Amino acid sequence: MKLKLIEDGNLAAWLRVVFILAGVGIIIAAVDGNMLWPWLRLSLFCIGFVSAAIGGYASQAHALRVKPFGGADKKVQRKHETDNDGGSAKR
Repeated sequence: MKLKLIEDGNLAAWLRVVFILAGVGIIIAAVDGNMLWPWLRLSLFCIGFVSAAIGGYASQAHALRVKPFGGADKKVQRKHETDNDGGSAKR
């Protein structure tokens, strides 16, 4: 069985859910836990926040049909090609 991490230019649905749930779980563990070192709590909180943010932003991109990991569109590629003189992009 082969797992697909990227589907249709975005993270797979199961991976978005895993990022969000893992991030929220790590945040709760960092805030609620009684750890000896405050720097460990802060580090876990930051890791959880970043993980939840990645899942949330990927979900927003999916809802808006944005493909952050998809191949570049030919129209976009033509827009950014340089002209023969080596100057700025064509308009």
